[in-house]
Amino acid sequence: MTDTEDFALRKYARASHVIDSALARDPTGAHRETRRRASPRAFLASLSLTTTPPAVRSNEAIRLYAVRAERIRETAPHATARATRLRRARGQLLLTLAGSRALAAALKRWGVDEHPILVTRREQRSRAEVPIASAGAAFDDAIADELGSWASLGIYEEVAYAGQHVISTRWVLTIKEPASPTDPSRHKARLVLRSFEDQWKDFVDSTSPTAARATLRLLLSALASFGFFPRTVDVRTEFLQGLPPDRPNAVFVRLSAQARSPPGVVWRLQKCAYGLIDAPRRWYESFLLLMRDIGLARCALDHGQFGRHRDGRLELVVAVHVDDFLFGGTAAAVSGFEATLRARFSVGPTKIGAFAWTGGLSVRMVDGASTSAASIRVDQEAYVDTIEEIDIRPGRLGQPRSPLDAAELTSYCRATGALLWATGQTMPWLACAAALLARRFTCAVVADLTVANRFITAARRSCPLPLVISHVSPPPRVRLFVDASSVKTGVPTAHSGFVVFSPPDSASGGCLSPESPLTLLRYGSHRQRRVTHSSFAAEVYEMLEGVCAAMEVAAIHGFIASGDEYLQPPLDVFTDNLSVYNTLDADGVVVPKEVGAAVQELRELYRSGALASVTWLRARGQLADILTKPGRGSPLEDTVRTGFYNVLLGPGDFLNKTAADASVRPAGLDPSAC
Repeated sequence: MTDTEDFALRKYARASHVIDSALARDPTGAHRETRRRASPRAFLASLSLTTTPPAVRSNEAIRLYAVRAERIRETAPHATARATRLRRARGQLLLTLAGSRALAAALKRWGVDEHPILVTRREQRSRAEVPIASAGAAFDDAIADELGSWASLGIYEEVAYAGQHVISTRWVLTIKEPASPTDPSRHKARLVLRSFEDQWKDFVDSTSPTAARATLRLLLSALASFGFFPRTVDVRTEFLQGLPPDRPNAVFVRLSAQARSPPGVVWRLQKCAYGLIDAPRRWYESFLLLMRDIGLARCALDHGQFGRHRDGRLELVVAVHVDDFLFGGTAAAVSGFEATLRARFSVGPTKIGAFAWTGGLSVRMVDGASTSAASIRVDQEAYVDTIEEIDIRPGRLGQPRSPLDAAELTSYCRATGALLWATGQTMPWLACAAALLARRFTCAVVADLTVANRFITAARRSCPLPLVISHVSPPPRVRLFVDASSVKTGVPTAHSGFVVFSPPDSASGGCLSPESPLTLLRYGSHRQRRVTHSSFAAEVYEMLEGVCAAMEVAAIHGFIASGDEYLQPPLDVFTDNLSVYNTLDADGVVVPKEVGAAVQELRELYRSGALASVTWLRARGQLADILTKPGRGSPLEDTVRTGFYNVLLGPGDFLNKTAADASVRPAGLDPSAC
């Protein structure tokens, strides 16, 4: 350790003592968190580092921690405050020792043998983690099964310890609640490597693609179009069945006490294991080889999507999310895929027609006997039921503009995160509300808790109505609705949204009737990622973004339906901004330059025929309006639920044009003067 680092560490210890003494004399607690955070920042800045400090001698760091812990015990007025400060001091010790080979020894010396595991909020309700020290005999079979999997799959070989760098392990023991009250609880054991001890963690690739949400809708739409039943299967102990680690040096693991191996022996990994940084990537590469062996091509735009075609007709399509496979196809292709998958990996039973998919999605096919009438319905009712309303203390209701405390902010973030996931899957009409709640993380007040509870109630109320995915006859016709919120003074960014549909049958462009069928393929609602100074600029940027998203959807759909990713169907664009509508066939120069460049790109797409038609319609017919303005009435929910446009437009409610007749239409308003 250098003299500078030694001086900084001692200075940090002295500053911590001063802060603890001040906190003991501070009955009001004013500026408590600001003063507490100042010392670690000064410590890191004194080392001229922007990341975790370098390794230091464990004895020195632990000695300083002991000094501070003793002073905390002397100055802390209450047991709760004393425990909190000791926990923070221990966390700072781990920060100081992060990256050091002495970290494991320091943890062992201080009795820190177990670390918390991060699980989702839904998993917290359905599973309970059990410390290994109190597991008891109930987990003996689960632990034996896990060790048996390591042995039978050839994960390791025993070698003599000769000073190698060794990664320790921990047991993750969970109790999974049964699906029905009559079934017993299931005990599950997983042996996980502590990857923070891995010397190569910063130098290995951990990329593991999964199918996008829009791709899953496209896959389900294709299955409904061809009359194929959706199927799913999951791989057991998937990371243990991946390829060997792709590293210059071998990975050595400290033995688990339950393994009962002889002393002086460590494990050298022959395959990846849970907790290893590159385990997800090596698992992905493992089933990628299987897909290629059976003749499945990978989609260039979504590496979690695979398909196989014969004479231009879909034979088998597969989407992958980690260890879950969603697939469908002809009877022979499906049978061959399942047989090959089971021969290569250990997998569970296949579920057909109705099942639960990753992320709380409930998928079921209806009217599957007729291809023309087949549809797939998706809902998240079970998942949304697990989102609990935020508990607001009565005394806080009278302080709507008061900032949230730590507990309230945690509850707010959890509820908002759950809403973001639900609205991003099956509830586009609430997507804007969830996105706006997420933008308040750094400045949330008590009033935001009430708003969050209101949207949680709205999500539960709309859950019984499923998302209907109907068949789409190839080649499809893509219809895009785009909208952006008005730019206001003091708000440099607009909120924008788009939604992409496809009619089940080939249809002509132009205005839509209430009976026009529409199948939802993709949507988005988010803050625009650039500064805009006018509503016109915000609408232009969003139209360009929506066109790119619609073309990507069309390419993926073309890959699934026929194997041709370069087949671009006609694209119809709908906007409620008349200036944007008129500028597409105008020749004027638009300023500033950034907006002008986006306008010019849209003009080229329009004149080349990539945009088959452009339609201006009033706001009441704009399906994307609710993606930028929460709480406003919109026909989007009815459209998604019924599969029809459901809006009656009069002759003066829309304007339509195509590139073919642009020369005979009046130029209209030139937005360059805006």
